[in-house]
Amino acid sequence: MFNVITPGAYDPQMSFARPQPDDAALAYWLRAYGAECDAVAAACSDDGVLLFPTCADFTHADLTYLFSVEGRRFWLVRGADGKEPVFPGDFRPVPVRSFLGPHATPAGLAAITGLHLASWYETRVFCGRCSARMEHSKSERALVCPACGTVEYPKISPAIIVAVTDGDKLLMTRYAAGGYRRRALVAGFVEIGETAEEAVAREVLEECGLRVKDVRYRASQPWGLSGSLMLGFSAKLDGSPQIELRDGELSWAGWVGRDEIGGPENYELGGTLIEAFREGKLD
Repeated sequence: MFNVITPGAYDPQMSFARPQPDDAALAYWLRAYGAECDAVAAACSDDGVLLFPTCADFTHADLTYLFSVEGRRFWLVRGADGKEPVFPGDFRPVPVRSFLGPHATPAGLAAITGLHLASWYETRVFCGRCSARMEHSKSERALVCPACGTVEYPKISPAIIVAVTDGDKLLMTRYAAGGYRRRALVAGFVEIGETAEEAVAREVLEECGLRVKDVRYRASQPWGLSGSLMLGFSAKLDGSPQIELRDGELSWAGWVGRDEIGGPENYELGGTLIEAFREGKLD
């Protein structure tokens, strides 16, 4: 994500320096607290610039280093004793998903990436093996159990998204649930024991009843909203083009011609693949 906007802007390396008053602070309302969607404390300046609180705004909260963006350090705000932090001043919850789109900024992408780590820390408070409270590693980004020695690293779930073509037509779908109602490509998580290419074939068959061939990797994108790494592919139809919705995840699927695709359906990896098809670059 960051490399598309500002190459080299994002530095994910762990730092053990102390927070400075003007460092950015990301304070989240996670859905675990009953919110309808994940949100972060933010405000907008008079000239439209996205603003976050700073570490100076939080005097009674735990601060965990996240990363730096364009040289500015970002910290995760966690309430004392695991409680939800108190949010300062005029900052209000802003849905993290709203930072996606054609006008995405490094600050907005920082909020999305920070959500990935915030969700991981939220679900790793206690050791999954012996239930002792986890502690931060002193040498790397990891959580360590002081009782049994279990080490937990940030969870990244591989997922695939695929542009399936049949000549001059593209397979497009619409989800049956969730808030996203625009047309999309077939996507899903990679299962244990299968390759990404096998996941492509399985997902297309499970969702649409179609078989594919010539599966080719195209690009990847981190997707902090679900803690995943999205792997983008193209593939060609192998056999009958008759679509059969099978697993209930889709409300619609159909073959769409190049001249039926207008502007980008979205502005992330899926949109990149759709635009590549429209321009004849997937042939």
